[in-house]
Amino acid sequence: MKKYSPTPIRIPVKLVEGRWEFLYGGEVPLRDGTVGELLISKSAISDKQFFDSLQQRTEHKILEPGTSLLVALTILPSLRLDADLLDCLVSPNKVALSLEYFDVMRSPHTAFVEVKVGGPTLLQERKAVYEKGGVWLAVQGMQPKGIVLLSNLEWVVAGSSAGVSPAKRTLDARGASKLA
Repeated sequence: MKKYSPTPIRIPVKLVEGRWEFLYGGEVPLRDGTVGELLISKSAISDKQFFDSLQQRTEHKILEPGTSLLVALTILPSLRLDADLLDCLVSPNKVALSLEYFDVMRSPHTAFVEVKVGGPTLLQERKAVYEKGGVWLAVQGMQPKGIVLLSNLEWVVAGSSAGVSPAKRTLDARGASKLA
């Protein structure tokens, strides 16, 4: 069979005697193991416990403290950055980018900043509601709802030489910046 595009397609279906059928009649010809999403009215769910589990909000750690990330920024030419902030920028020429990066038109003023996920803020340490630090994915049922940052972010000064501990700036959860 010819390979189709990986983009999803909507198939109208109806539950008939415990089996999903094409809305206009006949079986839905899918390969075993096919995964999809079922979009239905909430009122169609007959099991309250199952319904409640789909409404429950949970959070799952996705990045540990110490994880390094490169964040792409567009620095407008009219914006004058302080020298210490300029030192944090990494040129796109110094970053190994995947071919997919070039599939989208990017500003010629794009630069990167290396950030590290830090430990928890002082408030988070006092509350001790979550494990310490990290980045978490908020989920309601099976739907991603947002990213929860439970740590400071540190960015690394680009010009640091190998073997020397780089200077770090810390950005706390309020967005306040300080040089460490």
